[in-house]
Amino acid sequence: MSSADTASAAGVATSQSSRQSEAQALLAKYFPSTGARRSTPNAVKKPPTDPVKLAQYRKIEAMKMRHKAQPVDPRDTNAPLSERLHVYARASEQTDTKIFWVRKTMGTGRALDCFASQLQPTAVPQQLVLDGDVSTVLRNDVPIGSQVEDASTLFISPRP
Repeated sequence: MSSADTASAAGVATSQSSRQSEAQALLAKYFPSTGARRSTPNAVKKPPTDPVKLAQYRKIEAMKMRHKAQPVDPRDTNAPLSERLHVYARASEQTDTKIFWVRKTMGTGRALDCFASQLQPTAVPQQLVLDGDVSTVLRNDVPIGSQVEDASTLFISPRP
């Protein structure tokens, strides 16, 4: 190879690399990378105080829950939607809330055992409490569907 051939090959390589860098600059200008975008956290909406709007808000929350909910009893995966009760649940010492569904006909005592196996609270013995304006301790001998509404919040607390 002569020196003229190597010089022309070097010129082609530099023109290709400059064209490539120009193309990358244009792509970056018109299509910014996903890492450069700022993600804004979703604002947590307060429940409305108007009873009509509160009912609508709860229906929408229940619809959203159905997509994210996991069965509290891992063996029970094929219950029809009409038999499911979707709830938020947490242990009293935990801050994160998880979304579960239970059968409406399941006894509250069994539901408590299933929630305890999923959430693994530290306190024993436990009770299942319905969180609201006034916290209500649930009876273990009654089906959970008769004591709790869809989209309610439950927590496991130590029994006094």
